Amino acid sequence: MEVIVEYVLLDNFLIDGVLLYCTNKITKIPTNWLGLASGALFGALFALFSPMLNFDGLFVVVCKTLAAFIVVLLSNLNLYKVLLRTVCFVLLTFMFGGLLIAICYFAGISVVNASSIVYFSSIPIGAVIGLGVVFVFVVLKLIKKLYTSIRFSQYFVNISLTINSKTIDLPGYLDSGNNLRTKDDLPVIIMREDSLKHWFSYDERMCILMGKYNSVKLKNPQKLSISTVGAKSEIFVFEADSVCINQREYSVAVGIDNSRHFKDFCVLLNNKMGEVLC
Repeated sequence: MEVIVEYVLLDNFLIDGVLLYCTNKITKIPTNWLGLASGALFGALFALFSPMLNFDGLFVVVCKTLAAFIVVLLSNLNLYKVLLRTVCFVLLTFMFGGLLIAICYFAGISVVNASSIVYFSSIPIGAVIGLGVVFVFVVLKLIKKLYTSIRFSQYFVNISLTINSKTIDLPGYLDSGNNLRTKDDLPVIIMREDSLKHWFSYDERMCILMGKYNSVKLKNPQKLSISTVGAKSEIFVFEADSVCINQREYSVAVGIDNSRHFKDFCVLLNNKMGEVLC
């Protein structure tokens, strides 16, 4: 029997990579791409050399389960949920193996060893299926992104924010859950830290982040306590000259966000501004 090493490695590397990615998604584990590649490579090498070791009986099950555990562990060295991830990976492997055998059957490709999925084909069928799964993932992600952008497009709006007599146009997003107000009852809008560059130099921004407010021209700077689910924290806020949304002006305070968790807009608006979007 002729074995094309490159096909075996490519087949199993891509398949194991896809299975590891699906495992991470199902178990809600962040994907470490270098670790994922390492685990997939180990799985591919194991698949290449395992037929030469003449495993049989229960020993085959033990060795393959141990190999699956190592593959999962290499993909993410964190022991968190490692047993659950291993079980999930093994179950997905069975499902993928069944799919591969079914495709070989309907395509007229002979499978000589179903337990190890050894087949005769001029092309790496497993790699093609693996790439197909990746393609489906990409398409689904694009559809989800498009759906989200259409669904929430009504909440996106361009604003004109004036600080220290300088006005800058920025993309904003209305957050109906943002009810923050200062002690003076001003509504608070949240701005990404990197957007401060429109009004302040790098040194001034560093002073703001380090709490050296006296070194920067700011109106009524203060710390505001906020409560989130199960935690309390503080954000730095200062008063802006004004914010204009759809030709309507508001007096607001600006809170600075360091996490940059919003990507498609620069300013998270207060629910007080909701009427201008109706």
